[in-house]
Amino acid sequence: MSGKRVQATVVAFGNDAVFIRGAAGSGKSGLALEMMALGAKLVGDDGVDLQARDGVIVARPVPATAGLIEARYLGILKVPYAGAAHVRYIVDMDAASEKRLPELQIETLMGVEVPVIYGKNTPNLPAALLALLSGGLVT
Repeated sequence: MSGKRVQATVVAFGNDAVFIRGAAGSGKSGLALEMMALGAKLVGDDGVDLQARDGVIVARPVPATAGLIEARYLGILKVPYAGAAHVRYIVDMDAASEKRLPELQIETLMGVEVPVIYGKNTPNLPAALLALLSGGLVT
């Protein structure tokens, strides 16, 4: 088992989560807040601890910032949070898909293959990600 702290936001729906990455100002926290409004739970904002275990990436909040999320132009909010979740998808807020129905891309994160979703300019992204986490993707 290996672990590391990474700069990203992770949001869970049940035990499964999306790992949201992107440049500062790309919308990571905003996407997380929208997903939370639809029933998801924050794991961590602007930093999470990841651990590879049995072919799965487990994300946990950084203790110092657990339950805190930035709401741009409002401040830091205290919110309920999940203690851990399995990362099932990476959401890249810096990249956009050029196709309406793109082929699934895979990246290796800490030795585990994880599908990547391109989030930039993707309509209905919060609801689509929750549907993805609850039902999966038809490939």
